[in-house]
Amino acid sequence: MWGACFALLTLMAPPTEVTLTGRVVRVVGRDTVGVVGARVVLHRVVTARQGPVDSVLSGAAGSFRFRFRPDSGAIYLTSARWAGIEYFAPLITATANTRPGPVLLIVADTSSGGTVELAARHLVVSAPAADGTRAVLEVLVLENPGPYTRVPRDSAAATWMVVLPSRVAQVELADTDFAADAVEIRGDTLRLTAALPPGARQLTVHYQVPAGIRRWVIPVGEPILAMNILLEEPTARVIGALTRTDSQVVDGRRFDRWQGAAPRAASVTVVFDPTGVPPWLLPSLVALLATGLVVALLVDNRRTAASRRSSRRS
Repeated sequence: MWGACFALLTLMAPPTEVTLTGRVVRVVGRDTVGVVGARVVLHRVVTARQGPVDSVLSGAAGSFRFRFRPDSGAIYLTSARWAGIEYFAPLITATANTRPGPVLLIVADTSSGGTVELAARHLVVSAPAADGTRAVLEVLVLENPGPYTRVPRDSAAATWMVVLPSRVAQVELADTDFAADAVEIRGDTLRLTAALPPGARQLTVHYQVPAGIRRWVIPVGEPILAMNILLEEPTARVIGALTRTDSQVVDGRRFDRWQGAAPRAASVTVVFDPTGVPPWLLPSLVALLATGLVVALLVDNRRTAASRRSSRRS
């Protein structure tokens, strides 16, 4: 009886509070300094709802502190605004039985100068579908090596842009580190208008290569430190800056890997061999061959039967 009462009282008791501490620091050269007076916001993210929980101003050396009752199944993150840009720290899991570690929230001054490097470019090209089109998933890894957050010169300019491969269709944005409205497609050019903080960020798009294309050119306007192309079609190959290295299986599908570094204005072309038989065509060929054999057998049987009837009449 007393055990049941204790369990009931435990359920009725309010959730235990947890304390989250951290610092807001600003990048200065190769070092960081604390930011005093920055507005830090604690956000809660759950399946049904999300939004801010509390906010504080950072104190001495950029320190901040939150005390809250965590929701079961929720994750938390902190953000701070600096020079008009919102910066986010990594996600935090907080429960009544665990104490989250200190958070380091990094902000930076802004600049419309500086370079943005294309650190890596990865393309996964599927075998042709029944209509001959090929699905492509492309991952672009951008690197801001400087100490400043890169911003556009004005509202009409882009932070960074890249020319997509020729003659692609149905270009769509996939999971990225940027908001959907910060990425736009103008013709064959992808434009990023969002601020780009120091460090690496990822852009992912998927599109289709139309049917009938035999030589598919991937333009290289700026140097690419690491480039990988995975081809599911066994007869396809890459000519230009990349070399074939190995193959790998992804979700039960085998891809040949071509990789390397691509210097500025390098030539990278995917050749789809017209003599190769796409995998989707094999079942059709088998069915067609089987049908042809059945028809030939029926015709031969009819001829044999007709010959026998003719022999009986004579």
